[in-house]
Amino acid sequence: MFCKNCGHQIDDNTIICPYCGAPQQAADQQAGPAGPGNGSGAAGNAGNNGNAGNTGNYGNTGNTGNFAGQFGDAFDRAADDLGSGFESAAHDFANEARQSGQAFASGVENAANNVEEKAKNWRDYFTPENIEKFAVIGLLLPVAYLIVNAVMTFFFGNLLGNIPAVGVVFGIVPIVVRVIFIVASALAVAAACKCILSDKRKQTIWGWVTLAGDVLAFISIVAGVFHLPVAISVIFGLVAALYGIDALARVSLLKLGLESTPDISRDLGAYSAAGQEQKAKRAQQEQQQQVFIQSDPNASYFDGTGGTLFGLILLTVLVSGITCGIGTPWMLVKIFKWRKEHTVIGGRRLAFRGTGGSLLGHWILWSLLSVITCGIYSYFEYVALLRWEMKFTYYADDPNSVGVFDGSGIEYLGYGLLQSLLLMITCGIAFPWTDVMIRKWQIRHTVIGANRLQYTGTAGGILEQYIIVWALSIVTLGIYGCWGIVRLNKYYYSHTLVDYSVAPWTPVA
Repeated sequence: MFCKNCGHQIDDNTIICPYCGAPQQAADQQAGPAGPGNGSGAAGNAGNNGNAGNTGNYGNTGNTGNFAGQFGDAFDRAADDLGSGFESAAHDFANEARQSGQAFASGVENAANNVEEKAKNWRDYFTPENIEKFAVIGLLLPVAYLIVNAVMTFFFGNLLGNIPAVGVVFGIVPIVVRVIFIVASALAVAAACKCILSDKRKQTIWGWVTLAGDVLAFISIVAGVFHLPVAISVIFGLVAALYGIDALARVSLLKLGLESTPDISRDLGAYSAAGQEQKAKRAQQEQQQQVFIQSDPNASYFDGTGGTLFGLILLTVLVSGITCGIGTPWMLVKIFKWRKEHTVIGGRRLAFRGTGGSLLGHWILWSLLSVITCGIYSYFEYVALLRWEMKFTYYADDPNSVGVFDGSGIEYLGYGLLQSLLLMITCGIAFPWTDVMIRKWQIRHTVIGANRLQYTGTAGGILEQYIIVWALSIVTLGIYGCWGIVRLNKYYYSHTLVDYSVAPWTPVA
């Protein structure tokens, strides 16, 4: 028979559905004859009151044992699902680890060959042009140091510093970074000296000003590292950086050399021209991407932008704060709608028609259950939200297509516990593999229309994306976060395909 709530096929005589927990009407309780219970009665399920039918069995503890047995069966099924979740997750993890290990070994070998090849010609990089560019870049090192030092102080001092063992290990990182800045600044001074002393054409007043600026930049960094008066570090660094902005335009963009006379309007215009050039290159790349997409009618991709997501998240924070959280479902629906409408799977764009009002009741119930269960229900809440989201997801070219997520909360709990265990054992190193493991489970339980989906991403690929997002988020003090989410979505959805190896999905009657 089938569960009348979720539609899954279950054994006859089942009282509690092992998939959704809804009570069932067992087959042998639908129309049974009167039995010798504590009283006589009509028939069928009326026996539950001890008056007829199965009442006799209930009164004589027969049906009680059956009732307990059904509960036992439900728990056995849950345990089987949990075990299956662990087994499948471990299998996926092993496969991903093997594939990523092979890719990593191949990458290391190629990198070693490249380094070896480049090491043979390392002197080729010490050209007069590159030395001159480095001398100008040295003028901007104090500003770079101030930014990096602020991030290190927050990240390694305030966050990791509170963890005794981790704080000791990562406490070395700021020291190494400061030494690198000091050495780099000293090398910039040496580079300026070499440029001026080896080429008489550069022995102009502005050439010597560049050397003086590199010296000021070096003093600024040393003062910051050794906690000398702040005025020395700030004033010297600011003077060097202001001149460095103009010098960088003359040397790197206009190719005039550090001996040339500054012209503020001309030099700042060079930055503007460079920006326009980069904008044109990005537009060309986007056009090429569109040509590629159009050439492959079955392509999957995500074309949302970080700026839009930033605005949506900012609006969500404001609305949720003003309404004390009541407006959160409506804002989540806006984000869901934005994400679906910018997602193309197998050449077909998605759409979303859920409303905040239909989510509100579920949202309140899920939040209460998560609080009551001390957060344990959050695993089931995640699955419930996925089911709700997919219920209102469809192909934009087919409004009648049905979106379904048929994964279970028990399975997700198993994957979540396994992920937590692996992250704890590996100190977080296993995250890319566990991320792929869970995402493969989630995508293969996702159906749109008659199409079941599959995920082809790898741990190596997602690790590369996370490193980029993590680094840029730190440098921008978290501002890049929204653009980072979009970057991850582009990777996720470009590796989400229609699984043509399985038969078309049909709803359970």
